[in-house]
Amino acid sequence: ASSRPTALDGGAAEVVRHAPGDTAALLADLAVALGAKAATPAPDAYRDEGAALASVLSGAEDVVVVWGDRLADDRQGELHQLLAVADALGVGEREGSGLLEVPTETNARGLREVGCLPNAGPGYAEVEAGRDAPAIRAGLESDEVAAAILVNSDPIRDHGDSEGWRRALAAADFVLALSMFQDESTARADVIFPAESHAEKEGTVTHPDGRLQRLRPAVPHPGGVRLGWEVLAELSAALGHELGLDSGPMVLEQIAREVPFYG
Repeated sequence: ASSRPTALDGGAAEVVRHAPGDTAALLADLAVALGAKAATPAPDAYRDEGAALASVLSGAEDVVVVWGDRLADDRQGELHQLLAVADALGVGEREGSGLLEVPTETNARGLREVGCLPNAGPGYAEVEAGRDAPAIRAGLESDEVAAAILVNSDPIRDHGDSEGWRRALAAADFVLALSMFQDESTARADVIFPAESHAEKEGTVTHPDGRLQRLRPAVPHPGGVRLGWEVLAELSAALGHELGLDSGPMVLEQIAREVPFYG
């Protein structure tokens, strides 16, 4: 089910198209067709499509709902409707069934699992909640936050409020960027470290289903490009917090200690 053709259509038993922005409407009608109460009243715009999908899903032994994380924005209630569908299918109680998120960004699952979240630490450990991206932007604008570190991040392009991020980075006392490319955000940085490309990195990438894959450098680092973790470790030491990490294997070992399921 999507608003445009995808590579998955060829092997599908049922293909449904919905208008752009109508994901929540389709999911609501699907939830009703499955005998559940939709998170919000179903508009009936996709009654026939919902019935067609329900007929396929209802007889399935195992159901894995693969969904793109753009739904997590939940601007039209898409995520609530998706959970209503999952609940109707009982995926939470069935072995071999479940929800599988496909992140928009490369290795987004891995970044979350090692603690790159405002409300969870490594291994999703409980921590005192920090600022999410909008709160960081607001803090920079109000001078509550003095500095920003952008790690392969172009918030002016990627975070929705371009004008707000222009104001925020202009208001910051100091901006440091690690980036492969010059962009509108790095143009506002006081210091830029050239970042590694995927072919130059050592480490791991986490696939959407949780599998870990080792990455090894395929080409040498050009010019002044240094290991990304090394730049961050030395910056941390310069700020008075020595991490004691001197090699890639030491970093991976530290991650395994902090994130038990990476052991």
